Order: sequence, then structure tokens, then C-alpha cells
Amino acid sequence: MESAQASQVSVLRTLGDAGVPVGVEAAAALGRWCDLLLRWNRRINLTAVTDPRQVVEIHLLDSTLAAIGLGPGERVVDVGSGAGLPGIVIAVLRPDVKVTLVEPTAKKIAFLRTAVDVAGCENVDVVRRRDVDLPQAEWDRAVSRATMEPTAWLRAGSRLVRAGGKVGVMVAGADKLPAAPEGMSLVERHSLVLPTSGAPRAIGWYVKG
Repeated sequence: MESAQASQVSVLRTLGDAGVPVGVEAAAALGRWCDLLLRWNRRINLTAVTDPRQVVEIHLLDSTLAAIGLGPGERVVDVGSGAGLPGIVIAVLRPDVKVTLVEPTAKKIAFLRTAVDVAGCENVDVVRRRDVDLPQAEWDRAVSRATMEPTAWLRAGSRLVRAGGKVGVMVAGADKLPAAPEGMSLVERHSLVLPTSGAPRAIGWYVKG
């Protein structure tokens, strides 16, 4: 319990320092996710980052970018969710959207199902599948964090969203966003700076024409 409470305080402080508003209940849910991630990471490889403060800053804060600007009721798919990034963060911060976490690895699926329960997310489905086996044109938005090269992800993600849907590309800085491929346009971009390192992070949303 003390560990989870410490994680909640860290979430509130880190997101507050970065200018990201988060309520106490959401911070508590994300704190429980952080604590669970660190405990499970001792048994299965979920992240190379093991310092609790860095988990909050490098993983959680970065993932908040994917929750900005979503419309109520939108269906979001997180491909290669792994430890739940950014999908669980989206689900906690935006309980009004529907999130599907997709992951092919059995051990990570077990973690995701436990994490969804621990975080109290009622707006999440967990699916064990590869992206190539997913239904096409099924979601309003598709996002993936550090699973494939940006232009390759744009091609893969565009198959998953409906016409007019958006594919999110998460990168180390706004200047790293790729040019829009044929049939897509870059219509949204959001960025922040990690407080401790000063490293920039960004997401670009590309609409499928």
C-alpha cells in the first residue's frame, strides 16, 4: 500500500510539474499501475526502466500525449501495448473513450489483464493478437508506442482505422514526425518536455483520407 501511495504522489507531482492536469482518482489508478509494473518487471521483461520516478516521467508522462484531443466515445486501438503504454494511460485519463489493447505475447497479456483490473478501467478490452490479424477499418484511432519505425506504423495503422480515422505516431520530438504518406494528412500534433531530462516528446495524428 505504501508503495502504491508513493507512486500516486509521484504521478501527481510529475504530471503537475509538466502542466498536465490529473485528478486524485486518476493519479491513484496510475500509481497502482506503476507499482504493478515495477513488481511484475522483476519476473518478466516489461521495461528497461526500473526507477519509479523515471517510470512516471519517461513512460507515463509521455503516454499522456496520446490522450489529448480524443472525442467522446471514440474507439482507440493500442497496438503492441506491452506494459499498457499508452493504452492504459489513455483509458484512465479518458474514461469516455473505448480502448483496445493488442499484444501478441502471452506473459504481457497476463500483465495487461491484471493491470486493467488494478487500475479499475472499465473501458478496456485486451486482445492477444498481431496487428496483421486485426479487423480492418474498425477503429476511430490507432496508436503504437515504440513498436515499429514511424512510416511502417503509419502503413500498418492506416489499415485499422475507418475512413476519416487517425493514426498516432509517437516520437522523441516534433521535428521527428514523418511526412504524411499518400492518402493521409498530418492534422494534429501535441508535444511536451520531460521535466528532469529536458527531452522533448511529441505525437502526431495523421488522418486517413
